[in-house]
Amino acid sequence: MTATEETIGYYDGNAKKFIADTANVEFGALQKTFADMLPEGGRILDLGCGSGRDSLAFLKAGLAVDAVDGSAEMVKAASELTGLRVEHATFADFEPKGGYDGIWACSSLLHVPAAELPAIVAKYAAALKPGGRVFGDDCRFG
Repeated sequence: MTATEETIGYYDGNAKKFIADTANVEFGALQKTFADMLPEGGRILDLGCGSGRDSLAFLKAGLAVDAVDGSAEMVKAASELTGLRVEHATFADFEPKGGYDGIWACSSLLHVPAAELPAIVAKYAAALKPGGRVFGDDCRFG
């Protein structure tokens, strides 16, 4: 079993507990700072959206949101919470639609094996519009 499969298995098997444990984690200030850096009505990708908590905040801020997660249980939860058609795919398998003003990858890039990270970062950086912004585990508002 690969590290990615183990990670997805964990989230599929522990989705309810994970969602309950993280539902009230306060990211409002970071979400607002990120949203304020984007054009009004801008388009973002919530990469590794988990429960959909952050996607919902960005929708409420007036942004257009695409969301993706590798866990089927998280995709189901995020779809129910946000009303979005959340994509079920790994970071490696998902093909971004391009033209994003921002990519939000909160607590998700840490799950990418180190050897795969440069290719994943390059793939998603190419999906940004010029001047696009990224929030991720190891980079903030780059």
